[in-house]
Amino acid sequence: MTRIRKPTLDKPTPERYVAAELTTVGLQDQTNGYFPHAVMGWVTTVVAPIKLVLYLGLRMNKAQRGGYLRRRKLR
Repeated sequence: MTRIRKPTLDKPTPERYVAAELTTVGLQDQTNGYFPHAVMGWVTTVVAPIKLVLYLGLRMNKAQRGGYLRRRKLR
C-alpha cells in the first residue's frame, strides 16, 4: 500500500484503509476491513472454488516476492 500514488475504489490510501479497519475491531472474528474488499471477498467465496482462490493468491504472492527479491538482488 505504500506505493499507491493515486487511490482508487479498490486501492484506498493507507489512512482510509486503517480507519475502515478500526471500525470492525472487536466486532467481528474475521474482517476484510475495507468495504470494497469485503464485497470482493464475498463474490470470490460465492463464485470461485476455494482451491482456485488459494492457488491464485499463492501465485500472486510468489510473483510479488520474486519481484521484491529481484529488486533487492537477493535471488
